[in-house]
Amino acid sequence: MYYYLDRILGEINGDNIVNTLDLVLLAKAYGSKPGDSNWNPNADMAYPWWVIGIADLVTLSKAWGNTLI
Repeated sequence: MYYYLDRILGEINGDNIVNTLDLVLLAKAYGSKPGDSNWNPNADMAYPWWVIGIADLVTLSKAWGNTLI
């Protein structure tokens, strides 16, 4: 399991569980970059940085179901 600062890598919404809510937030931010209205910096988890894309989706899927308690 990988951790990013104080949360699980792949966890976007702050509930410490990588699940559907995180996937929905990533989907809303997909294709965005800083300055876009749908940019979510928590969804930018993988290289290339500063754009939400397929690498971020893969990172989330690898962490699917992980929890931080």
